[in-house]
Amino acid sequence: MGALFDLAWRESTRAGTSSGSISMEQQSATLTGYLNPAILPPPDSFSEILGNCAPDGSGALRRRLPLAHPECAWLFASSFNYRGLGFSGKRANASRFYEGVPITYWADYKTYEYTIQFTPRPYVVARDSSLPVQRMLLNDGYVTARNEYMRFTDVEELPAAEYITAQQGLFEFKVKDGAEPNGHPVPGVIKLLQNKSIVKLRWYQVPEYFIAHKLSYMKKALGLINKNDFYGYSKYTLLLMAVTYTRFTPPNPDISPGQSGLTIVSSDKLANVEFIFALFDQKPTKPAPVGAFNDGGHNLFPWFAGGDAKKMGYYYATSKTSGRQLYEPFPMEFLFVDPLAQPQVAP
Repeated sequence: MGALFDLAWRESTRAGTSSGSISMEQQSATLTGYLNPAILPPPDSFSEILGNCAPDGSGALRRRLPLAHPECAWLFASSFNYRGLGFSGKRANASRFYEGVPITYWADYKTYEYTIQFTPRPYVVARDSSLPVQRMLLNDGYVTARNEYMRFTDVEELPAAEYITAQQGLFEFKVKDGAEPNGHPVPGVIKLLQNKSIVKLRWYQVPEYFIAHKLSYMKKALGLINKNDFYGYSKYTLLLMAVTYTRFTPPNPDISPGQSGLTIVSSDKLANVEFIFALFDQKPTKPAPVGAFNDGGHNLFPWFAGGDAKKMGYYYATSKTSGRQLYEPFPMEFLFVDPLAQPQVAP
């Protein structure tokens, strides 16, 4: 557990104060103990137990991790209840200096009883020091930061497909000995089914401004494809179609001086972000010209070759007017970079 938490914590020895519930699909545990408020007052315990995050100033995040269960270390603190025990006096509330009008006095207690609930997290929980530092290139600049996409993320792939329509008349019937309907065009519309799965990549507990800021890399990446191999997917195969998120107030929000001289509580939010990609992992039928995207992906398009099955396939294509491909590449690693960390000019 956290160093400060360990100093203040004393586990309960009463029967039934440590329990768990384990099944194949769900796991949870509960632990009850006591915290010394002289070492760790209740407000300071919130982030000690549940964790928090803040920008580190270099483009990544500085995370305090949630407490892990002492016996089942794959379970992490997700919520808790607490109550004061042993009244020791009345204390003036420092919150009286806040903009919000608080109760003037409150009861002080000798100790606090905590009941902490532990559950698994759907992502890798890793320390700042465990992440490799990467120099990430964008256009003519770069940012050097930790690979935040290696923790607090998980991915879900949903198999899907879409139809590509061929022009009527490109296909004809073939019948032995030339009998009817040999040579007649196939009526109706011919459709080619191609695999295009949906990939949902989720990133948890992120400062909201990473998404909402006008310089957000998430906004810049919309409608673009991955320039590099990313999260196990080959380059050019992921097309970022949407970014959604749910926001919430952290358990222990920041405070700052207000214009009136009183303290205000920050309205800054954290967010759980979901990136929605279209996955098209198609290889070219024949190599494209030198300098083109020969690795496949979203800039390949089907050619029906006038019905010639030997020539049908997927080929690289560009605009007849601009000469550019339909989807431009973007280093998706920047989705996880602080938008205030703008690239430095590469030497």
